[in-house]
Amino acid sequence: FSTAAMFPYATDVFFFLTAFLVSSYLYNEMGKEGFKTWKMFLHRYLRLAPLYVFVYIMYTNILPPTQNSPVYVTIYQRAGDCKKFFAFNMLYLNNLKTLLIPKEYFDWKTECMDWTWYLADDMQFFLITPLILMAYKKSKSLGLGIIGLLALINIICVAVIAEHFNLSPSFLRFSGEYLTYYFYPPYTRIFPYLVGLVVGLAYASYKDPYCADIFSKAANLVKYNGKVRLLMYFCGFMLTFWMVFAFYWMANYQDDWTQPKDTAFLTLCKPAFSIGVALLLFPAILGRAREFRKFLGHHFFTVLAKLTYGIYMIHPLFIQYRTYGLRKAMYATHFQTTVEAFGYALLAIISSFVVYLLIESPFLNIEREFFLKKPSRVSKPPEEIESNPENDEEEEESKKQE
Repeated sequence: FSTAAMFPYATDVFFFLTAFLVSSYLYNEMGKEGFKTWKMFLHRYLRLAPLYVFVYIMYTNILPPTQNSPVYVTIYQRAGDCKKFFAFNMLYLNNLKTLLIPKEYFDWKTECMDWTWYLADDMQFFLITPLILMAYKKSKSLGLGIIGLLALINIICVAVIAEHFNLSPSFLRFSGEYLTYYFYPPYTRIFPYLVGLVVGLAYASYKDPYCADIFSKAANLVKYNGKVRLLMYFCGFMLTFWMVFAFYWMANYQDDWTQPKDTAFLTLCKPAFSIGVALLLFPAILGRAREFRKFLGHHFFTVLAKLTYGIYMIHPLFIQYRTYGLRKAMYATHFQTTVEAFGYALLAIISSFVVYLLIESPFLNIEREFFLKKPSRVSKPPEEIESNPENDEEEEESKKQE
């Protein structure tokens, strides 16, 4: 169970992948005729909002009256918090409540839909990405300087916050300050996103036949030099392995972890892990590791990708409904925990499939029809098309040759 405490790294992988996809796409699209930044932002908001509102209604109005247990009052408290502060969620500012709302007005234990902090961070990172890319296109040194500055700010913020609140990465010394001041805010979570931006820019440079910058040269070196790839695989594996299994030592040898060690680990664990992920994936992004690419490119993942947002939003409903509905304490065992994990996953997949058909897909079609619809070209009737004598003579000669 101590190894399972590495779950925060999953969101770091999502940040990395999101930044890579967004940066590699926007780098080529920005500046093209017809590209509108505001349309991109509008599409992003409308893509997330319908399911967001549906889960809010389920969480605040449907689920609370259906259970009655000694601890189920927590659901009512969370629902009340949602009704007071849901505007922060819809504006994607719920991860900054500690800065925007006095502490006495809310409690982290009754946080409204607390798993949606990720959406707020992701949206805020998404909003600043075009600005970084515009700076990078104007001057690559300027763009990389901004990325480096943001990375430095991230490291300093984490170090100061961890030391000030005596935070520990061990789940056995968990505290509310860990969530509100370290886990949720964007200035402590942006490093993996920045790594994804750099990898996306490197890939865009590699794909540009007229680009010969340091990114393009590095990408070609990785693609055509097997020793470099082996070194990247080794370093990436060691970084991710030690960052994951360090939680085991924290849980079993707590006395060896002093506060300076805790601060150092919290400061460096996410940068080290995200860099390790980049080292492992970059050769595959460039076309190497064919079996790995073939596995991840399977049609199964294409179908599952359409359901991931629904799975992410819905699965906490089942977990909290079950946990807060218990009338006696739950004794956790490996078998019980495994069964519940697969049960929650199955329920979330089935529910997200239904929700995709009933909510997400219809709203996507409406958006395409009214906001992203391209003007159709009006073609002239055949009788209005003027014939070209030279073309007619060429067609007659070709027919004779046939």
